[in-house]
Amino acid sequence: MNSNISNILQNKLKTKRVCCHNDFRSQNILVSKKDSRILLCDVEFTSYGYRPNDLCTLLMEWGVGPLKYRIPDDETINHVVRIYLEEYDKIDPGHSKRPENSLKQISNEIKINFLK
Repeated sequence: MNSNISNILQNKLKTKRVCCHNDFRSQNILVSKKDSRILLCDVEFTSYGYRPNDLCTLLMEWGVGPLKYRIPDDETINHVVRIYLEEYDKIDPGHSKRPENSLKQISNEIKINFLK
């Protein structure tokens, strides 16, 4: 990662380091036809990294298909972050209410991460 971008994520935005898949492309997300359960595969690159890493990878393919990339608009980024926060709140109630986990904070982290 570009050291300037890393510095912004770590020191200015105080971005969380979390467990990242690091290959979070549509081909590695399987959905069961039977019960819509989600299975992540191809996990050999999993390690700790900045929170927006996997969201950026997913967003790069959003609406364009596998192996085709584009940087999404704010509306798309915010839509994905809202889904992320809704699901995270099911695991950790109140997660999205903390300032460091706000829609604006995570959206900004994603936009900065796209600069790398």
